[in-house]
Amino acid sequence: MQKMDTMTPMLSSFAKMIGIALLFVGTLVIVIGGTEPSSCFTSTAGCGAGALQTALNSILAARIIWTIGLAGLAFGAGLKLRSVTRNPSPGTTAEAIAWTADRARNGMLFAVSAVLMVVVGLPFFFAGTPGIP
Repeated sequence: MQKMDTMTPMLSSFAKMIGIALLFVGTLVIVIGGTEPSSCFTSTAGCGAGALQTALNSILAARIIWTIGLAGLAFGAGLKLRSVTRNPSPGTTAEAIAWTADRARNGMLFAVSAVLMVVVGLPFFFAGTPGIP
């Protein structure tokens, strides 16, 4: 069995890939669910409240999928930040610059994912609260 330090970069990459895939699936859910049926264009009788309800349900489902995907991205970036904690001291200047850029990239990915996760997912926590849509 491998040590956890050697498995952490693989687990971090896997979590990021799953997060990006879930963001893509959430986008597909919105596009497919929010598309008006063709019967709405041929006659107005074929388009009722059911099409609007389907679109609203797809938006709700996509927001849940996006929140889970953003959590996967944040988990992967945070795991990568935690696994590499110090600058490789015997390295050259180029290695130090690459290490710093990698830390900055993962830090920004973690911060942006966390903020978007709160923005997208926060309304679920306050559902039904008066004054909060």
